[in-house]
Amino acid sequence: MTQGAPDVVLDRVAKVYGDGTVAVDDFSLTVGKGEFVAFLGPSGCGKTTTLKMIGGFEEPTRGDITIAGARVNGVPPERRSTGMVFQSYALFPHMNVAENVGYGLKLRGLDKAARAQKVDRILELMGLDDVATRKVDQLSGGQRQRVAVARSVVVEPDVLLLDEPLGALDANLRSRMQSELKRIQKQLGITFIFVTHAQSEAMAMADTIVVMSNGRIEQIGSPAEIFTRPATRFTAQFIGNNNLIDGTVSAGASPRLDGPLGSFPVKPGSPAGPASIVVRSDRMRFDHSTLGDGYDCAIEGTLIGEELVGSVITYAVQVAPDLIFHTEQHETMTGHVPTLNERVRLRWPSGDALVLAG
Repeated sequence: MTQGAPDVVLDRVAKVYGDGTVAVDDFSLTVGKGEFVAFLGPSGCGKTTTLKMIGGFEEPTRGDITIAGARVNGVPPERRSTGMVFQSYALFPHMNVAENVGYGLKLRGLDKAARAQKVDRILELMGLDDVATRKVDQLSGGQRQRVAVARSVVVEPDVLLLDEPLGALDANLRSRMQSELKRIQKQLGITFIFVTHAQSEAMAMADTIVVMSNGRIEQIGSPAEIFTRPATRFTAQFIGNNNLIDGTVSAGASPRLDGPLGSFPVKPGSPAGPASIVVRSDRMRFDHSTLGDGYDCAIEGTLIGEELVGSVITYAVQVAPDLIFHTEQHETMTGHVPTLNERVRLRWPSGDALVLAG
């Protein structure tokens, strides 16, 4: 997972508050130098608490945190080689852009000429040199976000921590800033650790994603690994539009999963016992004559909804009273196009289904 010597190591870190609430439990992670890591999970899963422990704003109850080879337990934030970008950006409204960016350098006692040189360089890199003398309330949301990043990276931290910094931006600007952050990170070569609840952000920017739930790590992997090979039921449900079918896998050369929704062939070699099969929504298709024999699994339901995003339509199909499946189809798909409340048949190749034991 690492791309160089580790910049950050968390060894069995936990955070338990005075009332007994466990925010983070048994969290172990190694982040390589120059890596872009995303902590991904729902609200309350412990990702921001973990970020704050790395930055020194929270102290771990148990475990050790190492940054750039030095143990930092008990070390205050200002003495750690980290920078932090908050969702609110926390910019100083009475200062202009250049003054905001240079504030950390001023606190470190850098003389005015050296400070100006560093600020000018980072403003040019961030595309902010033309707004250097503006107050922050005269900037767009994207510009304020870049100022916050510039202020953090100008002091040359080993690690930059970002707590949902795109959350306040509209959808179009958020998409553009994802590309900007990735470009800046690669150009500077600084390790980024990024907190988000939006899988699209993690998938677009991160080298490595850490999926979290209830204070614990569910899975660590590249975006492709997380998307195509979820390791747990939680990851399968949280990432993408995956469809899950529960049951029991039989033993033998031609195993099947049998459960309340029916009997379905699964990949040879799948372990026998209680399991779920995971079928990505883009692997399911409405039944039509051109699918061929490879689509050897099928289930029926009622079409109850559809959503068009770009050129892809996501259909919602009620397959049981408390279970809805999703299938993604291109708007130019061939064959019969169903209408709302129509009975439909979904098919998929058994070889495309992932089997999760347990």
